[in-house]
Amino acid sequence: MVVAGDPAPGEDSDYVHPPSLHKRIEGFRAEELDHRRHKELVPATDNPKEVTDISIEILNRRFESFMEILSTEESGFNMFWIGGTDFLQHRLWGHPEQLRRFYKAADKSIGRVLETTEGDTFVLSDHGFSAPSEWSFHLNQWLYDEGYLELYGGRIGGEVIRTGQTLARRHVPTKYLHRVLSLLNDESEENPDPPWFDRSYLNTPGVKPDSIARVGSPSTIHINASGEKRRRVANEIISNLKSVQTPSGTPAVKNAWLAEDLYNGGRYSEDLPDIFLQAGESVGVDPQITSSTFSKKNAQRTGHIHSREGVWMGNGPNIDAQSEPFNASIIDVAPTILHMIGVPVGEHMHGTVQQEMLADESSVQTEDYQQSTRKSVMTEEDQEARREWLSDMGYL
Repeated sequence: MVVAGDPAPGEDSDYVHPPSLHKRIEGFRAEELDHRRHKELVPATDNPKEVTDISIEILNRRFESFMEILSTEESGFNMFWIGGTDFLQHRLWGHPEQLRRFYKAADKSIGRVLETTEGDTFVLSDHGFSAPSEWSFHLNQWLYDEGYLELYGGRIGGEVIRTGQTLARRHVPTKYLHRVLSLLNDESEENPDPPWFDRSYLNTPGVKPDSIARVGSPSTIHINASGEKRRRVANEIISNLKSVQTPSGTPAVKNAWLAEDLYNGGRYSEDLPDIFLQAGESVGVDPQITSSTFSKKNAQRTGHIHSREGVWMGNGPNIDAQSEPFNASIIDVAPTILHMIGVPVGEHMHGTVQQEMLADESSVQTEDYQQSTRKSVMTEEDQEARREWLSDMGYL
């Protein structure tokens, strides 16, 4: 059984499988509440209690659906995603009392799972949060200053773009900026992704698409070149980035890598950005063209930065209690769960089974799933039908 998470189609869509599940979890989408906290209560810092109340109600609605399935269906694996912890820390970092309220509600839900099931339970996160960053590193502006990026209108156009965006970010309320972004990003019924969602930065206003290099996300750079030129330009940028310092004298970039240094091929390797980077301490990467490479962070608008350290806790008959933290990575989660439910781990997986946390010491079984899937390649007609479907759904 699968229920689509956020962002997902509306309540009337086929966002569940099998279709018979739809009636049983009616109200799961909580569309009216979701719309209010995302569209009407912006910025959330102006309405911290109501935004938290809504987030708790959405959590409770969806968790009741999960518990209804958990109590009536036989299954070997169940997963429930709690999105409110991420949503609220993005928006209400400066309101710890509201964050604490939501965490208590989430903790109560997890407690019900422990009381209901006799199996093993994991609680984990994909990342953590830490204190607000001090500086915005305007990476596209840096690329422009270094000669890698071009702006419409040349030098004069660049000045107009920088001045306009700088003034807008300083003096225009967040909710109005969101409305402008909605227009720029063609937010409509056909293209419903709201501007707060992590869309690509490749379409930053004013930046020419044929620039040698431009920001693709808060942690990536795309190079408009191939072969030896691409590698030369990428290595130049990486080398120069490592020497950039904030006005406080700290590194702006902690580390940077070529894509091939992190990912060893694969069918989608050509779609990867060319450079991945990790921002320095108290630094947030921003794509906008401004009057300077760095600016002071507005804690009221951001108020947090992601941290690489997450949470992974376990409880149950097959979990070996640990008094000390164990060294694990998010890519270890899937192999560990597969091993626990008796499914061979894919040989292509980069993660490893965290046997240190398991009471079961049985050997890990593996299988070459990639080899087995190659035997049933879709025909060109099937692929074209799939592309058309993805395009109609708005994914292409």
